[in-house]
Amino acid sequence: MTEELCRVGIVAVIRDENNRFLMEKRKNPEEEDNYWGLIAGGKKADENSLEAAEREVMEETGTDFHPEEIVGIVEHNDQRGDSTSWTVVVVEGAINGEPGNMEPEKREEITWKKEDELPDNLHPTTELALDILEKDAMHPEL
Repeated sequence: MTEELCRVGIVAVIRDENNRFLMEKRKNPEEEDNYWGLIAGGKKADENSLEAAEREVMEETGTDFHPEEIVGIVEHNDQRGDSTSWTVVVVEGAINGEPGNMEPEKREEITWKKEDELPDNLHPTTELALDILEKDAMHPEL
């Protein structure tokens, strides 16, 4: 029997002065496609969602993230087909400095993307986060 898990994660919505999103192209041998997505990761038990966002952005880009607003919550089942359910807090904010790829073993690339030029193969969490930004709603179903 497969153990069912519920995990909490964060997605950091970071835009530059040209309104481009900071995106990552993932490397994941467990996924068929190397998804593009917003900076994201799992929350640790000893941190709140804003601290998790700050840590993940620093780990992945080497920049300080300054959370400004929680813009929503998204929920989805793991895209790899296992029995993990995710609740993800979407946090918008700014960074200091120029982002780099601090984990090249996990990411092919970190770059800025215009909203009208986003790749087709977006990670499910990113698709949901962008949906709530577009709708200006706290949850995709609202």
